[in-house]
Order: sequence, then structure tokens, then C-alpha cells
Amino acid sequence: MTTQQPIYDQFIQLGLSILDKTDQASPEADSINQQIETINKGWDKLQHKLGERQTHLKDMANLSTKYYNALQALSERIPEASDRLASLPMNAAQPEVIAEQKDALKALKDEIKAKEKDLEEVKQLCKQMCEGVKESSAKFDLKNKLANVERPYEDLKKKLAEKEKSLDSAAMEGVKFQASMTDMLNWLNKAQDTISTGSPVSGDANTLLGQIREHEALQNELADRDPDLRLLLDKGQRMM
Repeated sequence: MTTQQPIYDQFIQLGLSILDKTDQASPEADSINQQIETINKGWDKLQHKLGERQTHLKDMANLSTKYYNALQALSERIPEASDRLASLPMNAAQPEVIAEQKDALKALKDEIKAKEKDLEEVKQLCKQMCEGVKESSAKFDLKNKLANVERPYEDLKKKLAEKEKSLDSAAMEGVKFQASMTDMLNWLNKAQDTISTGSPVSGDANTLLGQIREHEALQNELADRDPDLRLLLDKGQRMM
């Protein structure tokens, strides 16, 4: 537009020069005045539209820079977080190890939660850019690029929730296992104390019969406990 300014100025000056040499009351002067006014209005209108377009282009350029920079940052951060989640060790059985795993998971979860603000900002930028363009294909491309980041983010959040749930389940199983082990150890200690502190084998028939009954009761209880003991040992092996 600036390159056309000298031509415009020259044209106006030419019109004014002609007016100076023309009878102001003549139809020719009136026609020239109208033409100059029309050109002035057209020129001002064109400059205004160009100014609006330039402002719009600058705004869109700024939005575009922010949008694609934010998308790039998220597209790098999300796979990195997914890799860190996948690298977390299998659920342990020991309470202290589970606690460490939950701490590591919480740290990662907090980092991802903090990225929600960035994702919302990207959504708003995408919305603004879609409002600023007319082509359907351009809008589709903008939304598609957003979806390519949003989907992995939602998948990551789902995996984090599943991992957290599995750790909670492992922690609960660990508590149950420890309780069962404590109960079994208490029973074994009690049974051993019963045998150790039992009275010597008696020669009296009635006393001996009572001792035999007590011994058989202990053996029966041991037989009843045997499946539980084997299950505990098997579970302990699998949890190691």
C-alpha cells in the first residue's frame, strides 16, 4: 500500500490543479470534486481494511506461535511421562517398598496434573485460531493436531489411575498376608508351647488317655491348618 501512496498523492494533486484552472461553479468542477471525494473515501476505506487485516494477521501469527510451541512441549512431555510410568517396577509385597512405589507414582501424577493447565490453554488457543480462520480444512487440521496430544494425555491419566489402583490393591493384599502370617506364627508358637510345657507321658491309664486325646486334637488342628500354611507359603513365594 505504501508503494501506491505517491501515485495517490499525485492523482489528488492533479485533480486539485485542474480544479484551480476550472470555474468552481461549472459542472466539470463539481464532477472533479465528486471524483476526488470518491477516491479519498475509497482510499481511506482501503487503508482501514488493510490495517484491520494486518492486525488480524499479527494476532493470528502470535496465536499460532503460542499454539504450536505449547503443542510441541506437550507432545514431548506426555511420551516421556508414559515411559517413566512404564519403567516403574512391578508391584511389590513389602509395605515399605509399596510406599516407595506410591510416592514415585504420586510425584509423576502431580507432574501430569500440572500439565492440565497447559492443555486447557492449548484448547483455548485452538478455539481462538479456529474462530480466526474460515477454511474448514484449516480448522480440521488445528483440531486434529490438538487431538493428537489430547488422546495420549487422557490415556496416560487412565494408566496412572490403573497403576494407583493396582498399588492400593497390592498394599491391601500385603496387609492381609502379614495378618495371616502373624496369625499362623502365633498359632505355631502356641502349639510349640503346648507341646514343650506338656506333662510327661503318664503311666496312669486315665491320664494317658487324656494326653492321647490332647495330642490327637493338636494333630487334627495341625492337619486343618496345613492347607492354610501351604497357601501362605505359596503366596509368599509369589510375592517375593
